[in-house]
Amino acid sequence: MTLYAFRSVACASCGVTLKVQTLLSHTTHGGQDLDLRPSVQITVDSTEAHECPVCHFCAPELDVDLGTVSPRLLVRDKDYQARLAHPAHPELARRLMAWAWLADACGMRAAAALSMLKAAWVCDDATQGGDMAARRMALDIRQQAAKAFEACLLAGESPYRERGLAQAVLADVLRRAQCYDEAANMAAVGLTQIGAEKEAEVVRDMLHFQWVLAHERNDGRCTIAQARAAGPGAPEREALRVQQQRERAEKRAQELHREQIRTSPLKAFRSLQSSSLGVFQSPPVARTDGANEVQRFEADMSMTTAPHQLVRILSNSIGAYGWRAAQTKSALALALMDRLPRELVSVQYRDHWLQECADCPDLVDYLRHCLRNTTVIEWNYQPGQRDGPGPHPPVYGRSR
Repeated sequence: MTLYAFRSVACASCGVTLKVQTLLSHTTHGGQDLDLRPSVQITVDSTEAHECPVCHFCAPELDVDLGTVSPRLLVRDKDYQARLAHPAHPELARRLMAWAWLADACGMRAAAALSMLKAAWVCDDATQGGDMAARRMALDIRQQAAKAFEACLLAGESPYRERGLAQAVLADVLRRAQCYDEAANMAAVGLTQIGAEKEAEVVRDMLHFQWVLAHERNDGRCTIAQARAAGPGAPEREALRVQQQRERAEKRAQELHREQIRTSPLKAFRSLQSSSLGVFQSPPVARTDGANEVQRFEADMSMTTAPHQLVRILSNSIGAYGWRAAQTKSALALALMDRLPRELVSVQYRDHWLQECADCPDLVDYLRHCLRNTTVIEWNYQPGQRDGPGPHPPVYGRSR
């Protein structure tokens, strides 16, 4: 059973008194994953990171003592604000990543590493729909979590008391981020940190298991129970498990390859071409009709193979910045055209798209910048960060 309570706290940054929800108790059943996430936990609890609505200070406890460091100055930093405002990340992940940045800035490297790991769990949950963009986002956050763990260990700190456990968790983070060689090396390093005593048996099994998984190029979610079952006392189970894992890895690779082809930028561009006639026949509407524009854009894009995550991001931008559906779709087509080899695309609609975007060239430039690293088969949508380099999203008539 999960129990919550409300308590009043004073924000460590701005001093305003707030009533926040706190977790009193949480009962879990079953074991843990190799990165210590409860195996049966469906979502990360929202109380893991609170955000002050006044100054946007984020922390597990808003009245946390940061010593001599002034949180009021830290929350104004553009790197902190960029993490908190990233449009592609889930809200809870943004708060956890913002707290990780604050903790690292205050020298609390263990807290920063654990917060980044929890952010990776949140992003893992966002990949359950099978969207490739969400999966790439989760991989990126895991790579950032790995860097936070490495910085923690490099500073001689550890988020855990058991020797070798931090290396075991880091090996799992690296492996799940598809950094297989680094994961195998970290597992080997961890084995050198633990002794032969019986108390270290579980961690030793975890490290041995990570080494095997890394060499199999297996990036799947695995449990401590599986590591124990694959220990020295179960050679027959280990042989069967290796065979099953290889079959699953091959099946997963085939699924990812099919999904990558189905939602590839080239495929999406061609589907944009085939649905373009409907765009140019749409009647003009007032720019302030934001809700209708979002609905129209989502309806138009449902006839294409563009990734759902990208459609959601662009839909949010339409509502926030007053873009028009037809112009956004045409600007996306023009931006994609620039990223694809000329021999693979047809330019028969180029003039129509340019005409549709005649009064919004800055929107085309912005999407070109966001898609600058996209390839024929792989999406890469990187919007400009707040107060960072590169073009910012244009605003037409309304802003939320």
